[in-house]
Amino acid sequence: MRSGSGFGVLVVAALVAACASPAPSVRVARSAAPPSAVWIADVAVLDVATGERVSARDVLVADGRITAITRAGASAPPAGALVLSGQGATLVPGLVDMHGHVYADCHPVWAGALPDPEANLRAYLYAGVTTVFDPGDNSADAFERRARVARGELVGPHIYTAGPIHTAPEGHPIALIRAFAPWWIGWYLAPRVAVAVDSPEAANEAIDRVAEQKPDAVKIVIDEIPLESPRMRPEVARAIADRARMHGLRTVAHIGTTRDALIAAEAGVALWVHGVYKERIPDPDIAVLAGYRIPVVATIEVFDSYARLRSGPREATALERETVPAELLDSFTPPEGFSVGTLTSWQG
Repeated sequence: MRSGSGFGVLVVAALVAACASPAPSVRVARSAAPPSAVWIADVAVLDVATGERVSARDVLVADGRITAITRAGASAPPAGALVLSGQGATLVPGLVDMHGHVYADCHPVWAGALPDPEANLRAYLYAGVTTVFDPGDNSADAFERRARVARGELVGPHIYTAGPIHTAPEGHPIALIRAFAPWWIGWYLAPRVAVAVDSPEAANEAIDRVAEQKPDAVKIVIDEIPLESPRMRPEVARAIADRARMHGLRTVAHIGTTRDALIAAEAGVALWVHGVYKERIPDPDIAVLAGYRIPVVATIEVFDSYARLRSGPREATALERETVPAELLDSFTPPEGFSVGTLTSWQG
């Protein structure tokens, strides 16, 4: 297992959820003088040959790789190694978050604040996430941030990013910003949260532009958020996927309905994001969708949390209590009189 240059940071991390606050209560930093090796003492590991969890093992990591796994206490750590106690814990590979928006504010919409991407990156590592795929970062420094992490200038997981989101004119997330952002900032944010594409010709131009930045994928939105907002037309989706393929890039699609999934599949996307979450997939279409053999990144907890908005105060997880200030966690209970407006019909 390749652990990478950030291993010394990661072994001290708890496996916790990555919602960063502007001032997290935990700090994650790179060692000024990385140790020659890391010795994790008395930790449980997975025996991949038997599929069993085996306790009481010492694990040696050197040059970014696991080089030895022995019975606890059977040998001594090498000179100069950083020794960490793994007692009561289980050593696992770095987690991969396949849908994480690095440039995102984790406050609820009624208590919004400016994004703090560096805090988000630290929180990912604290959570044990060593790789993140960001299917939508419209900030001006998305690609430079990726490069800074790769160069070791920023502490964070390996970033794979699609850069800007491509959507229909006034489609998601533009429509969502217009619905919920205060007027005094919404007019500025809405046209900047995504690239609006209205024709195959415009699609070619947009993909040629983003390809110059060497994204890891191209992101399109076919879903309607809010309901009945514009949806990307099939011919535009296909043009984007075709042009991306010319540049050696795969396209991922945010979908919400069976129709969205079919449009994306016919366009030639490589990944469905969110999946069909607005309806039960009709029985005849299940085999059709399966036949495309397109993987899906489900975001079940996100949508489930939307449904729980009106079910009383939100109970924070132990990890959230470690990483997020109490006042921010308390703010996730909607204020009196708050309305979700056009999203009301999504709540069960």
